[in-house]
Amino acid sequence: MNFLKIRSRKRLLALYFVFAAVSIIFAIRLFYLQVFPSEKILNGQIEQLMGEIPITAPRGEIYDCNMVLLVKDATSYRIYARPNDIKDFENTAKVLSDSLGLDYSATLTKISNKKVGLVLIKTQVDNDIAVSIRDKLKDGISIEEDQKRYYTNGNFLSNVLGFTGYDHQGLFGIEASFDDVLKGKDGVLIYEKDANGNKINSGSEIRKEAQAGDSVVLTIDSIIQHYVETETQNVLNQTKAKKAMAIVMNVQTGQVLAMCTKPDYDLNNPTKVSDQFITSYGEDLYKTDADGNKTMMTTSEIQMMMWANPAISFNYEPGSTFKLITTSATLEEGVMGMDTMLFDPGYIMVDGVKINCYLYPKSHGSQPLHSMVAKSCNPSLVKMAMAVGKDKFYEYIYNFGFGDSTGIALPGEEKGIVPPNSAGLKNVDFATKAFGQGISVTPIQLMTALNASVNGGYLLKPLIAKQIIDTETGKAIYTYKSETVRQVISKETSDNIKSIMNEMVQSNSSLKNLTGGLKIGGKTGTAQKVKNGVYAQGVYVASFYGIVPYDDPKIAVLILVDEPKGAIYGSQVAAPPGIRILRKIMDYYDYLYTDDSANQSKIIPDLRGENVQDAIEVLKTLGIKYSLSGDSTGIITAQSPIDVEYANSASVTVFLTVSAAATSGTTVKVPDLTNMSVQKANDILTSLGLKVKITGGGIVKSQSPKAGTSVSAGTEVEIVCKYID
Repeated sequence: MNFLKIRSRKRLLALYFVFAAVSIIFAIRLFYLQVFPSEKILNGQIEQLMGEIPITAPRGEIYDCNMVLLVKDATSYRIYARPNDIKDFENTAKVLSDSLGLDYSATLTKISNKKVGLVLIKTQVDNDIAVSIRDKLKDGISIEEDQKRYYTNGNFLSNVLGFTGYDHQGLFGIEASFDDVLKGKDGVLIYEKDANGNKINSGSEIRKEAQAGDSVVLTIDSIIQHYVETETQNVLNQTKAKKAMAIVMNVQTGQVLAMCTKPDYDLNNPTKVSDQFITSYGEDLYKTDADGNKTMMTTSEIQMMMWANPAISFNYEPGSTFKLITTSATLEEGVMGMDTMLFDPGYIMVDGVKINCYLYPKSHGSQPLHSMVAKSCNPSLVKMAMAVGKDKFYEYIYNFGFGDSTGIALPGEEKGIVPPNSAGLKNVDFATKAFGQGISVTPIQLMTALNASVNGGYLLKPLIAKQIIDTETGKAIYTYKSETVRQVISKETSDNIKSIMNEMVQSNSSLKNLTGGLKIGGKTGTAQKVKNGVYAQGVYVASFYGIVPYDDPKIAVLILVDEPKGAIYGSQVAAPPGIRILRKIMDYYDYLYTDDSANQSKIIPDLRGENVQDAIEVLKTLGIKYSLSGDSTGIITAQSPIDVEYANSASVTVFLTVSAAATSGTTVKVPDLTNMSVQKANDILTSLGLKVKITGGGIVKSQSPKAGTSVSAGTEVEIVCKYID
């Protein structure tokens, strides 16, 4: 018993000491917190006294390769409500919801919460709306400066540029891939507030200014992009296709000079789906459930499809354009030469499967390899691939970059689909790859591979950005350089591919006539599309890959028309706009100066024969003033001055005469064609609805009827031309 009492006293004594120790620790801690308060407590005290308003950092600007501004930030406003200062909640909610397109009930609930001193209503509000709100609501509203993204040309380059969200963060395209470069560092306004959370007008303020992001200079040339957008839109309208795509690249550097997909969207209103997009995509916008019922995609699903960039994400079977890859492998391996004779009976049998030539039941008979490729004979290409062998052929497929991303600095790139070279690969499946079936590629992937076949054999990483520059000083921070991935074929093989491409164009009279005498080489493709695992009848992708000049390529274009209606062949649908793009680019490059010196003399370009809008775009880019006379639409038929040197564009004005094409019952004045090239004169006269009779070649020396004569549609104009010695 005594033992138990002693133990009890010891326990009580121990508890006493523990309690005393804990009390001392708490006392010391309380004293420490009062003298040396923690960050958390300090933050709590600051929050009771101070409020914050974020200052959005301006994003960097985006320019084309000639420093033409494409994207910039514009001043907008943030609208805040101060619930404790609002006198009429219903009216305030109505004005805000009506002005800003917000839900009335949600707005009323938000501004009625008096537990907060300041509540954000909306960001990126345009100036006129902010002014209207300020005029209508005198109490309980604060308006602070904000930033809003502005795209200078709406739909222009939309699938490449992308856009930003409400938080000013890049969501698609360049805006997303270069978001870390473009976004700046946000600032903050710290202000003193009262017990109700309201800003004290005479209170203290601390302002940390925002820092603007850096700017991006693209490899895109706005003038070339304009040519491409015009042609792709025209071909989309004419063929009623699902979409039309085009890429223009510098063959020697890998720089992307233009990239376009139509239909597209307005970057300043990116959530709006255009009527043309709905019409063009048609059935593809519907989903089929297990019971076979069709329902239209949700708006967000359609928008995601619209915002994608098919030039880097569209997987398709390339068809005959891929024959240049097969030919490269054949010549490089030395299993056949350019003059190796091949016999085409109109078909070839592979493991019991008959693969026809497009001429079947006719045939190409016996011809050299270069002619068979130029004439796109499938049985001959199969023989070439078989001679190379499966393993070697697959090496070339991978070495040309198929089955892998190109590394272009744009989000959403697909890798294409290359079925593996397994033991189970059937001979017939291998055979069809020789002419571009049974393998899927993306446009940018095919473009870089085909460029390698004509630039000396070098696979280049495609470049979309040229420089990163300081937004304030304009000085370059980083310059992107051409990057060689690997050499795939020799220069000798590459030279042979260029020769075949020239032969392909020269052997097609309609394409030859379109070239206007320029050294344009090309290869067309017409590929049947796969839908639901089978080749769909009557559904094709028409394509054209072209280079200029063919003997020393500088520029290449790839144009694709997805599911054209009516004419389906690449030579009919894709080659004409592709060749027109190359011709316009070469005309443009005739007077494009490359010296960066501000004192470098430039030449006023000859714009006769150009569409008036194209001509205006060129002059705007060069900073040259212009004056128009004649029709408001049509082509340029006269110009002054032409081919004159100038050092300062501000001192030059170009006078342009515009004429519209003659139609039934109307007349047009015959333009002065003297000293024009025969190609330019021919283009102008045909654009005006007139017939042309050409005598000689070279430069126009005389014409009949004379310049200024009014003639009706279909009148023949004779031009006599001579070559300059």
